[in-house]
Amino acid sequence: MHDCWQTLYNVKAEIRPPSGAEHCRTGSLCSLEVSITRLSDLLEVDRDDALMQSDEYFSTKLLYEVVDNSSNWAVCGKSSGVIAMPVAAQATHRVHMEVMPLFAGYLPLPDVRLFKYLPHHSAHSSQLDAGKDSAR
Repeated sequence: MHDCWQTLYNVKAEIRPPSGAEHCRTGSLCSLEVSITRLSDLLEVDRDDALMQSDEYFSTKLLYEVVDNSSNWAVCGKSSGVIAMPVAAQATHRVHMEVMPLFAGYLPLPDVRLFKYLPHHSAHSSQLDAGKDSAR
């Protein structure tokens, strides 16, 4: 048996300098826009506890995280969240936040991670809770 993989989302991150400035400068707040675009309509893989149906369309919950493990950027404010994403080709959700460059030069962008968000009562969500008991 072989697995069949398909890309479901395109994630694009863009950083813009403050209004009136040409570049982001060390210590100045810049705008980060993350665009998440669905690439296909409803698939079998979408049929799980995260799938919701309203009158007009199906949607699924996604968890996004913006992290910078290289410490080039300070992510200001809320760096993660849960969004309701329509399950339709080309549906796009945009998230805005502020970031601050900590060094001069051309810096790599912070990582944007995207996960399917499963409700806590789901049997599949146990993987997400695996680290809680180890701190005791």
